Amino acid sequence: MVTQRGPTGDLLSRNSIELAKLPAPSQPKPELKKLEASVSTSSDGDPLEVVSADALQIVARWRGHGLRKNAKIRAVWIAQDTGVAPVNFKVDEATAVAPISNAFGKFTLSRPSDGWATGKYRVEFYVDNELTDTVDLTIIPSEPRARSQQDF
Repeated sequence: MVTQRGPTGDLLSRNSIELAKLPAPSQPKPELKKLEASVSTSSDGDPLEVVSADALQIVARWRGHGLRKNAKIRAVWIAQDTGVAPVNFKVDEATAVAPISNAFGKFTLSRPSDGWATGKYRVEFYVDNELTDTVDLTIIPSEPRARSQQDF
């Protein structure tokens, strides 16, 4: 409330302001994960959970947030259930170094000559040997392609 009085003390004006609604308390920013990870069939494609067995490659991508300088980033490809490899079989592993706190990178696994085994996989991402993120992936049979004149 604001009151204004004249030199003799007489009331000249009185203004009051009423707050209709209290402002919402500021929400704390959600803390970013130390490492965000995804899997796709290309470096800049959408993140995927399902990939066709005829995909040329599988790209495991990562982006760091507040990493220590020269943090060690490791991706471990694991065949969980393929009917071909033993359960939780380590297919491959790759390591990189994050030169800055918000570094990003990728690890690429090329299609084997006899194609991808269908089934369930996961890629585990580690920062300095600490499991930070896991991405699940299912490889499904490829669509049969139509035969062309060149096949004869």
